[in-house]
Amino acid sequence: MRRWPLLALVWLALPSGADAGTYDVAACGGPAGAAQRAFVATADLLMEAYSICPPQNGVGTGIATKASSRGGIARYGAGAYQVFEAPPGASLQSVSFNVGAIRLHDFWSVGLVAYDGDFNSGDLPYGCYYGRPGCGVGTSTFSIPVSVPLYGHGRFRFETRCFNPAGCPTTASPFDPANRALFSAANVIVRVQDQTLPWIGPHHGELWSDGWHRGHQEAWAHFADNVGIMSTRIYADGALEQIVDFRDLSLPEWARCDFTLRKPCKDFDPSGLSLDTSRLADGEHSMRVEAVDAAGNVASIDHQIRVDNTPPAKASGVRIEGGEGWRSGNDYTVRWSNPPGQVAPITAAHYELCGNGSCTGGRVPGNDNIDGLSQLAVPAPGEYSLRVWVEDAAGNADVDRASDPVHLRFDDEPPSAVFERQDPERPTRVAVALGERGSGIAEAGIEIRSEGGRQWQELNTSLDGAIASGEVDDLGLPDGRYELRAHARDQAGNERTSDRRRDGSKMELRLPVRLASGIALSHGARPRCVRRGRHRTRRCRPPAGAGATLIVKRHRARVTGLVRTARGQPIAGVSLSVAQQLRTGGAWGALPPVTSDAVGRFTFAAPEGPSRTVRFRYAGTPRVKPAVGELRMMVSARSAIAVDRRSVRNGDAIRFTGRLRGGHVPEGGKLIDLQAYYRGTWRTFAAPRTDARGRWSYGYRFGATRGTVRYQFRARIRREAAYPYELGYSRRVSVTVRG
Repeated sequence: MRRWPLLALVWLALPSGADAGTYDVAACGGPAGAAQRAFVATADLLMEAYSICPPQNGVGTGIATKASSRGGIARYGAGAYQVFEAPPGASLQSVSFNVGAIRLHDFWSVGLVAYDGDFNSGDLPYGCYYGRPGCGVGTSTFSIPVSVPLYGHGRFRFETRCFNPAGCPTTASPFDPANRALFSAANVIVRVQDQTLPWIGPHHGELWSDGWHRGHQEAWAHFADNVGIMSTRIYADGALEQIVDFRDLSLPEWARCDFTLRKPCKDFDPSGLSLDTSRLADGEHSMRVEAVDAAGNVASIDHQIRVDNTPPAKASGVRIEGGEGWRSGNDYTVRWSNPPGQVAPITAAHYELCGNGSCTGGRVPGNDNIDGLSQLAVPAPGEYSLRVWVEDAAGNADVDRASDPVHLRFDDEPPSAVFERQDPERPTRVAVALGERGSGIAEAGIEIRSEGGRQWQELNTSLDGAIASGEVDDLGLPDGRYELRAHARDQAGNERTSDRRRDGSKMELRLPVRLASGIALSHGARPRCVRRGRHRTRRCRPPAGAGATLIVKRHRARVTGLVRTARGQPIAGVSLSVAQQLRTGGAWGALPPVTSDAVGRFTFAAPEGPSRTVRFRYAGTPRVKPAVGELRMMVSARSAIAVDRRSVRNGDAIRFTGRLRGGHVPEGGKLIDLQAYYRGTWRTFAAPRTDARGRWSYGYRFGATRGTVRYQFRARIRREAAYPYELGYSRRVSVTVRG
């Protein structure tokens, strides 16, 4: 069969890439390979529309429309079509392809039609159409590349169509038994024009929030477009930080752009972008999220973000309100000073609480510049260390910048207290065993009162570790039955009072708890000693009249004493302290001690001196009570007396002089009574005062004596509180007076 060339049209070179606002859809060969997913094939009766891709040599492969070769007459207007429709809002700019065609009769139309809504109304930019002059019949191969403008229509089609009112025969001719009319295209590239901007709607992600940001954060958004989203981008301060290009072949197929489709890219509901804010300086920055559609149209959303990637510095001045001491209430308030120089404010605090072999922690949100934790409780009684570190509004917090530890000490259990069994070798000692598992004993005391009494008296209590002890004063307390109780307080303020022994019985004592002892003093007589008992033990009894108090009216004295228990047992070989005190009072002065012999006897020689009390004290032992004996020495005052003339006439004067003996003259001197024996009695006629050395003098003139009279004179020294002597007198002196 003779092949005639189709109508020659102007060749338009295929551009290397789509212009801005356009994109290319490839079908059946070319850069898209063998795919053909952009055209929709339809055919009337006795017509065929199909695709053989990739195209093969020869007419009839590729994207094809043709009259059926099965014979018969196709009706007028019947056709086969391959239709390409632009996405909504887009239009068609051009199409380029390699053409192949057969037209064996001029009532067949083969070629390309660009149109919009009306299928039968449009432009005929390329092909041989019924009634068009200059278009012959024949065949063409794929060797002819063409580029055809589509004039902004929304659709175009490749078609083979019958325009004979009587119908078009489809029976094969002798020259070409396979095809009577055919139009096919290979290596098709459709250029779509789109000016519609993508739509972006924020969906979720930290970067959309108005708060502070740090580290890698994301911005998720709805991305939609009539031709699909080809890429998304995020900028910070105008610098590109991330791009997601959906043309990337490494992406999954469901997200990847496919430019063999009319709408080559997808919409995303949503898709995310991330921004590494650590690359930015702390402070405020601008963020832009962009979407680029398949045609290169760009839409964007701008958003201001505040960035802080620097953890707050170490908090200072961490302290526990009320101090770090032990407490019985499990409620703590912690305060601190926040570090200076913050960009994002402090909005939360972290803490770590360690004690009893484990650690717990927590995060406490707060208002801006939180500087304390309240109502903080520890897990159980014990001692804990607490460290605090703060977090800013961006979420920055660094445990390595934790504060120095402070201590929380909690103890809500009072100590235990039980009285221990008394030691027979020390019956006056009362001991209380204290138990405390927490804060430790701070204070302990022991009290005593007579049975049924109201007033408790505290013993002098000492604390040694877990034992509180005190001494019962069985000398100062009257004999009888007594109750005791112990009081203990721990460092946390928990208190307990107990009156129980370890066996649960009530703590009571009967005084005296020690064996009584005594000192018997005598003057002159010695104790009587005899041997008695199986072992012939020598025991002594005090002489008649001996007692704990001995009064001696002498300047000096030698006394005998006996030290023994209330059962008559001698207390041998013990030292007795000796002290004396003047009758006028003052401090006790120590004298050399005395020691009892094998049967408890001792002797003491009191030296010459004024009126005084000499006290003998036996200190006692833990099992034997002390004893005291007193020697009271009543010493009469003495004074010398002299007269300068022993014989005088009436009208003459004489002078008396004298001096107190023994010293101890009161300050200001001592009054002396001068007495004369007259008419049967002693009469005081003068009261001179001594000087500081005890000397005195007095002059007297006789004026009423008749005859010769011999007078007797003496000095009387009266007892005074400030003078340590009893009433005493001087010797007598006589004076003869002649009238």
